[in-house]
Amino acid sequence: MEHAALESLAARPRLLVIDPSEIGDGRGPSTDLARRVGADELVRSTVAGTTAGLVRISLLRVRGSDGRVLWTDTLRVPSGAGDLRLVHEAVAHRLTRAFPQYLLPGEAAAPPVSNEDYSAFLALKARIDRDGTGTDEDLARLEAMIGSSPGFLSAYLLGADLAHALFTSTRRGEVLERGKALVSRARESAPEDARTRFWEAQLALAGGDFEAADGALEELQRLDPGDLRLPVLRSRLAEAAGDEARARSWMEEAVERLPSWQRLYRLASLELRGGEPEAARETLQRLLGRAPDNPWGLAKLGELELLYGDLSRAGEIYQALLRSSPTVGRRINLALVHLLEGDLGEASAVLHQALEVSPGHPTVLLNLADVEAERGRPDLAEAHCRGALEGLEKGPRAPAELMHEAQCRLHLGEPEAAVVLTQEALARAPEDAEVVYLAALVYARAGDRTSSLVNLRTALDMGLRPVWLRLPAFDGLRGDPAFAALAAAKAPASVP
Repeated sequence: MEHAALESLAARPRLLVIDPSEIGDGRGPSTDLARRVGADELVRSTVAGTTAGLVRISLLRVRGSDGRVLWTDTLRVPSGAGDLRLVHEAVAHRLTRAFPQYLLPGEAAAPPVSNEDYSAFLALKARIDRDGTGTDEDLARLEAMIGSSPGFLSAYLLGADLAHALFTSTRRGEVLERGKALVSRARESAPEDARTRFWEAQLALAGGDFEAADGALEELQRLDPGDLRLPVLRSRLAEAAGDEARARSWMEEAVERLPSWQRLYRLASLELRGGEPEAARETLQRLLGRAPDNPWGLAKLGELELLYGDLSRAGEIYQALLRSSPTVGRRINLALVHLLEGDLGEASAVLHQALEVSPGHPTVLLNLADVEAERGRPDLAEAHCRGALEGLEKGPRAPAELMHEAQCRLHLGEPEAAVVLTQEALARAPEDAEVVYLAALVYARAGDRTSSLVNLRTALDMGLRPVWLRLPAFDGLRGDPAFAALAAAKAPASVP
């Protein structure tokens, strides 16, 4: 039913449809849900069992400002697995009555797919949505489904989505090419459907083909100038090209048009990387005001406190998050809190917990290498770094990922390679506070005191807390009057 509603409404020009994933779990009053994403209206629905093999579906069009019901309808449909295509057609047809001013001829036609394939598609999509991930076998099932129902556009689009996710997590080129092939066939099947250009841009961005991504975005804008995803993709493209200011500008526009928690989260991330912690704090307060228990917003607040705020508060946030929604990234940041507090044993314990959950994770291994080096175990540090290098992405990489390799090269006794990687990262992201700080760390370990001090000063000017100067990597600078003056000048009078 949800798929039918999205398919029907997304096809209408001038009607900007917000995916339910932007809202969260969908619970709460309509006015609250609308406020989370700045929606004018919601389509709500209920499903209830009836007799004689039928279910009753109620559809409501609700105004977001006051919860007033603008339209409602009820229909009964067969409940058998072989009748799902009929349900799709019926729901789509009823929604033409809900939005008559946006009516498109023929939009309620059933998808060109067999009942069997449509049922299998919905089951597969539901499982992927529930688990948050799919597999190579799922992609193969979609490709087989397209073979028997070649006009089924939704299968192409879900396949492109899945291929994108698999490539992002594994960096396997053959998966990326399968995704591109699906999008190419989808364009042939539906040449005027803007969604094909969206996935073409997504896959091009993932593969580092920025020219192709830009071309796909131009076509997406031509086909659907009001597409809410355009400024987000423009922001990602600008960020990939190293234009942080432009990336943030596009993201601010995206938030203005649709202030969902995902967009506020991304804007706060850009503000943090740009060394503007107060702007990021305001954005996160706005996010948490809309979704108070959102774990991603809380995690980003923990990151803000870790980098620029209260270290103990950061630890409290990550401890609480790990009890409810443990992730590798949150364990890594909690380990950093322990490392900055000088507790190498606890940092090591947390990182080993992360490694049990995600064996071979390169960032976990890199952090373990740092801990083992400080504990006087260089052999273990080198072993962890070799494992991290095996897991680092091949091909185009973000500046922060270049810095991860640079740190590994230092542990492996390759300072020249580390400095070359650092210079490339700084050239691409001179305003990224994390990259600038990591550059200072690399230069300190490589013995270049002047470059380390220059980059430390820049990172601190961007708002980085002086607590990050505690890391043992800077021990060689502690006798330098310039380092002492820098630490004293940037130290806050009190912890915020």
